[in-house]
Amino acid sequence: AKAGQSKATPATAAMAKSDSGVGRKLLLKSEREKCWHARDAYWACLESGRESGTGKANKCSKELAEFHNACPRQWIDHFVRKREYDLFKEKIEKGEASDKDIKSHMTFSIPKEARSGPA
Repeated sequence: AKAGQSKATPATAAMAKSDSGVGRKLLLKSEREKCWHARDAYWACLESGRESGTGKANKCSKELAEFHNACPRQWIDHFVRKREYDLFKEKIEKGEASDKDIKSHMTFSIPKEARSGPA
């Protein structure tokens, strides 16, 4: 490339490939906000299910579907891991974590319903 001309990077090439967000590594601000809103709505639904003791998987299927539609797979994995860790950390701080909880978090995996998406 001549001086003053910029080379296309993989990120700019990927962004030029699609306007819908699919296939891009970078999301537009509006897409990020939509993802965060969907994540927050799903977490709120799970929290309300935790309080009332109802079946959270079926109750939150609409929110889970929106979460999966709005966010890239890598983001979903990250958000779920972080939430599970934060809940575990909260249990530890309150002194409510059992040896079983501690051992299960030593070999942590993403919960099946979050990993596979809505049924």
